[in-house]
Amino acid sequence: MLFAFLAVLKDYAHLVRPHHWLKNLFCFGGLFFGGRLLEREALFRALLVFGIFCLISSAVYIFNDIHDREADARHPRKKYRPLARGTVSPQSAAVFAAIFALLGFGAVPALGPGAPAVLVVTGLYILLNVAYTLWLKRIPLLDVNIIALGFLLRVAAGAFAVAVVPTHWILLCTYFLALLLAFGKRRAELCVTGTVDMTAGASPHGGSRTALRGYSRGVLDACLLVCAGLVIVTYSLYCFLSHEKIAVTLTIVPVVVGIIRYLQITREGNRGERPEMILLTDRLIQVDTLVWAGLFAYALYGTAVF
Repeated sequence: MLFAFLAVLKDYAHLVRPHHWLKNLFCFGGLFFGGRLLEREALFRALLVFGIFCLISSAVYIFNDIHDREADARHPRKKYRPLARGTVSPQSAAVFAAIFALLGFGAVPALGPGAPAVLVVTGLYILLNVAYTLWLKRIPLLDVNIIALGFLLRVAAGAFAVAVVPTHWILLCTYFLALLLAFGKRRAELCVTGTVDMTAGASPHGGSRTALRGYSRGVLDACLLVCAGLVIVTYSLYCFLSHEKIAVTLTIVPVVVGIIRYLQITREGNRGERPEMILLTDRLIQVDTLVWAGLFAYALYGTAVF
């Protein structure tokens, strides 16, 4: 009985994809870059927005799994998802998703003055992802832009919650970084399905990623390089134009190192299909991220005058 309960619990935990909650760290962008990290009320609201997006995004993932369960059953990795394996019924998953969505939206009023704006943003996030699952993910180039917009909505929600207006350079940097991750994901998927017969309307991954028919490895490599360069340029402009301390400018170095490492991983190791796992498993990326965050926090919140 206990083992059966643990198996069911594991299946439902798999449904919500907690490792994907790393993407919701973008909700802290307004708090961190806005210089309000040490304010208790602002920190509480940012944590609450993070929790709201964890609930809402998990509901979106479940909806996607319900819709794609038949295609996922033919995918080499996704076939192990609970809905694809049949260990969780679509009806039970739908109820679970509804509970998560209701909990997420129900927590929004606790944000106070920023609640109406955050409610609009989370509503847009839901609508955008439903449209993505049903239609938009099949359209090349539009699919990756929808993913990038999802990251921008996370930043916007976090900024609204703590009453911070993010600079246009940070928004552009977020957009290009999200595009970089999305193109890296598509490249890895294309490499996995490079031998799939694409004739007669066949789609890669057993029908789960038809947008790949609009990409080639050469195009995706070019897109990766363009987006990597734009991330570095927009972040550098943010540092030069928004701050005067040299320590902030020095944070450009770990950003460049991190981007180069990501390109190495995606172009040589073909490990870009799950970007969140790169942060969880790649030691160089982890150390580089900590160096960047520590240096920026020291410059913004410490007593550094340079």
